[in-house]
Amino acid sequence: MNFKIGDWVIVDTDDFKSCKPHCIEEFGHNGATVLIEGVWENRKIKKLSVNCSFLTLWQPKEGEWCWFQWAQPKTDSTPHLRKFKSVSDNGFYFEADNDMWYHFCEPFIGQLPTTLKSK
Repeated sequence: MNFKIGDWVIVDTDDFKSCKPHCIEEFGHNGATVLIEGVWENRKIKKLSVNCSFLTLWQPKEGEWCWFQWAQPKTDSTPHLRKFKSVSDNGFYFEADNDMWYHFCEPFIGQLPTTLKSK
């Protein structure tokens, strides 16, 4: 699979397993660098370089809390925190409360969406 910067992925290696999605920050000669907040082998880590073969693209599950946006994330489109419902045949994301559709979706991990963090 071809990943890109900004993709949300699940990491599953022999040394590090995570059910929580992580965002790809950059690519290097060792693979993708993902932002990790946590402890691994008794060390606090913030970034982990992972071979792309150990990554799975995150897919939202019904009822999962997500940040939704109508327009391109780098624009002034306001993110909305809603529960995920489904994806349409043409790739739009639907939220559960109002059956509204959105162009972009990222997981809620207890923080502001990445589009607001960079401002």
